[in-house]
Parts: sequence; structure tokens; C-alpha cells
Amino acid sequence: FMKYPMEIIAIWNGGIAIQGAIIGGILSGLLYAKEHKISFLKLADLFTFGLVTGQIIGRWGNFFNGEAHGGPTDLPWAVIIDGQTYHPTFLYESIWCFLLFLFLLWFEKKGYKKYDGQLFVLHLIIYSFERFWVEQLRTDNLLIFGYRQACIISAFIFIVCIIINIVMTNRVKKKQLAADVHIDNASPATETAEAQSIIDAPVTETEGSSVDFSAAGSGGIDPKMSGSAP
Repeated sequence: FMKYPMEIIAIWNGGIAIQGAIIGGILSGLLYAKEHKISFLKLADLFTFGLVTGQIIGRWGNFFNGEAHGGPTDLPWAVIIDGQTYHPTFLYESIWCFLLFLFLLWFEKKGYKKYDGQLFVLHLIIYSFERFWVEQLRTDNLLIFGYRQACIISAFIFIVCIIINIVMTNRVKKKQLAADVHIDNASPATETAEAQSIIDAPVTETEGSSVDFSAAGSGGIDPKMSGSAP
């Protein structure tokens, strides 16, 4: 690129990768959320299912272009390119993303989501895990200091998102615990106040009525209400 800088923007010659698209989407999403004063995390969750759907379908472009495949194999599901059979890494990723879509849908429907943005974070964790291992099968890798670029990016995203998920989940748990403690501490005081208000309440007596214990001498106390005092 130093010699031919215009090749940087020549996306029609290749160079488009899903990891770069996700990073670019995050940056543009942050700018959009800031401009319109909306929650970026809610926005990220909103677009997660569309992103995964795009990955499921988009990988089949590798099949039609005969690219981004793995090394030679004689497995029954191998893809044939130029008379040679290869690992269909695009198929592995497409199936994985389909399962990821179902998992995220189940996760949300069951109400397991603890914080805004968790669907997006889980997507990055699970996809990066798969990408790291499937990348080992591919033969068209870009290298950084002798290491596969996609693997480095996947490992970095995986670790960062694991930390984010742990921190955010613990934060939610602490807030819930604090709320529960507040409720537990407030309940006795509330009950005591209600009980005291009952004790302090004035006792009213029906006008013209009194209690007659005159029957006590006959072997028992027989309270009798009379209209006037004896």
C-alpha cells in the first residue's frame, strides 16, 4: 500500500472482510448513536440478528467465487474447485452462524439477557471462537509477524468481549443485590410503623353502649351489652 496507496480504497479488487466490517460498523454506530442521542448498546442488539443473517448468507459468496476455502481433503462434503477437493470452510462458518442465530434468538426469548448490548457481545464471543479455529484450515491467510491476521483479531475480540460480559454481568448482579438488601431492610421498618399506627390509633366506643359483667358471679363471665349503665 505504500507504493500503491489507491489500492487501499479499491474494494472491487478484494480486501473486504467481515471482521473489518464489524469494526467499521461499531465505529459508525457509535457516531450515529452520539449524533441522535440514543443508546449504542441497544442499537447494537437491534442490529445483531441482521448481522448474523448477513454472515449466514454472505459466506456462500465464497462458494460461488471459489475462494476462502480450506486445504485439500477427501471428506464426503468437500468442495471441488478446479478438480481438487478442499475443506468447505465457508460452509462450516455458515452453519455455525446459523446455530449462533438460533442460540441468540433462544437466549433473548427466554429472558436471559442481563444488560443492553449483551446479544452483540455474545455474538462477537461465539463467532470469534469459531473463526479462530476455522481459520486454521484456510489457505489464503494474511499474516502479521508470521501469524494469521484473522486469528489475532479473533483472539483479541474474544478476550475483550469475555471481559466485558463478565464486568457487565457482575455489575447487574451487584445492582440487583443492592436492591434486594434495600427491600429487606425497608420491610421491617414498614411493618413496625404500620403496627405502631394501629396501637396509637384511638379506640372508639359505640354511643350508649356498655359492657355488663353482672353475670360473673354465676360461674362465668357473660359479657352483655346493654343500652344503659346499671
